[in-house]
Amino acid sequence: MRFNIPRVLLCSFLMAALLGGCQSSEDKVAEYLDSAKELLAKKEYNKAQLQVRNALKIDNRQAKAYMLLADIYSRQAKYQPMYAALTQATEIDDKNADAFRQLAKLLLMGADLDKSQENL
Repeated sequence: MRFNIPRVLLCSFLMAALLGGCQSSEDKVAEYLDSAKELLAKKEYNKAQLQVRNALKIDNRQAKAYMLLADIYSRQAKYQPMYAALTQATEIDDKNADAFRQLAKLLLMGADLDKSQENL
């Protein structure tokens, strides 16, 4: 039996592409966030931020993604985008005590006492 090498390669490639496309959006988001955490541990902040942004492109209602983004911004002392990420996290999950606590702390750092008391 003789195989046509280009056909076998084409079929193999198509099978791999089809099987790879079966991944759920939750799995893709989880992969991006796991990758972002690994990059954050290596202090590769821009790459970590990009991975979180990729996850948010798939599902922008992920409070944990915004929390991770806030952590990245915090480590870079980028407080305005950190504030925006924390605000997004609290809007998505109004029971996220950690997000509210960090938001209040951030507002206290900026001496915005009225807003910080609202978030306690």
